[in-house]
Amino acid sequence: MDVNHRTRTSRALFGLIAGVVIVCAAAYGLAMRYVTGPVPDDVRSAAFLSRVAASINPLFPRKVDAETEITRVSALEGVFIYHYRFVNVAVAGVSAAVLANLRPTVTRSSCGNAAALNNFIKKGITLRYFYSDQVGRALATFDVTRADCGV
Repeated sequence: MDVNHRTRTSRALFGLIAGVVIVCAAAYGLAMRYVTGPVPDDVRSAAFLSRVAASINPLFPRKVDAETEITRVSALEGVFIYHYRFVNVAVAGVSAAVLANLRPTVTRSSCGNAAALNNFIKKGITLRYFYSDQVGRALATFDVTRADCGV
């Protein structure tokens, strides 16, 4: 009898200690959250980048030049996407030379833009450029990354 009583007492004591440890850990976590505030989203997260996109999308569509407009921005995990449209061009009317020059020109511009470099590229966020024709058919898509900018 004495052994069974000690075993039950030991189990009960172990259960009580485990329960106290779990409650203390949960309370500590809640207290830290209360003191420090909510954990901010990772700047590369789809949630954070989507909030950025939502905050600036009311500015669009906006003409970039006589032939191009930016229609909106969107986001994926680690990727911020710019959507452009050639306003006077159909898919059949776009020359291969224009598309071939598009990527290096946009890459140089992105890497040379302090805001794009500091707010996105240096933080490991890929900038994706999506171009469509006048009715929204895809023409070109390419990414600009840290490696492209040498950072």
